[in-house]
Amino acid sequence: MRREFLFALLAFLAVPATMGQQAGPSASTPQVANYPFSTIVRLDDAGVTAPELVPATLKTDQVPHCRKWDGTVLLSVVIDPSGQAREIYFLRPTGNDLDKEALEIAAHDRFKPGSLNGAPVAVGLALQVKMEFCVEPVTADANMGNFSAKLRSQPEQTIRPLSKDHDSSVPVLGLKPNKGVMPPVPLNDLEPLNGNAECVVSVLIDEHGMPEDLKIVKSVNAEFDRAALTAVSHERYKPAIKDGVPIAVRIERTF
Repeated sequence: MRREFLFALLAFLAVPATMGQQAGPSASTPQVANYPFSTIVRLDDAGVTAPELVPATLKTDQVPHCRKWDGTVLLSVVIDPSGQAREIYFLRPTGNDLDKEALEIAAHDRFKPGSLNGAPVAVGLALQVKMEFCVEPVTADANMGNFSAKLRSQPEQTIRPLSKDHDSSVPVLGLKPNKGVMPPVPLNDLEPLNGNAECVVSVLIDEHGMPEDLKIVKSVNAEFDRAALTAVSHERYKPAIKDGVPIAVRIERTF
């Protein structure tokens, strides 16, 4: 499968890439019986046997003399007692569209479940995903100036214990917990924009911490608005939490 880039090559680090893979489950957390789990243990807790990763085999293509696009994303993941990855969100994102690819890779992974004292249990862990893509121009007349990306090799994935630092939660400025909801927490700094007017962007932060459905609520001008939308699109969050489960919430960002 190929997905075309929408930006020029000089900006290719901010454009979507494509994993050549079969259609599979969404990265969204499915609702199943006994979910959310009453008990989630950590990888390094006493008596815990670690889940064993059984990665999906993705289509790769070694394109000669291509320009490489690579990066490493660290995710927080809960491996449920059936071996499925749930509650996937960022611990250390790249701030570009490699983040989306890492989410899809983790959503397609399967695991031999972890256990506590011999019984299957939900295990929280950190999953490091290292990816390398090959970027090349699209030559069709209708797509001149666009680019496509192909996965060069199978992603390198490593299971790691969650750090206690990952438990920290600092509320977003101007947002407070509401009806049992902990608001999303930004993981990377928003770049300041130069100007003497105020622009407000409404954005949906999904259950993985990705910004979606961006809208200008208060406009300055086309150029400033476009810069604000671009800045928000590169933000990543620890998602909002309700009853221990990541949820999507809408917030506003002001420039």
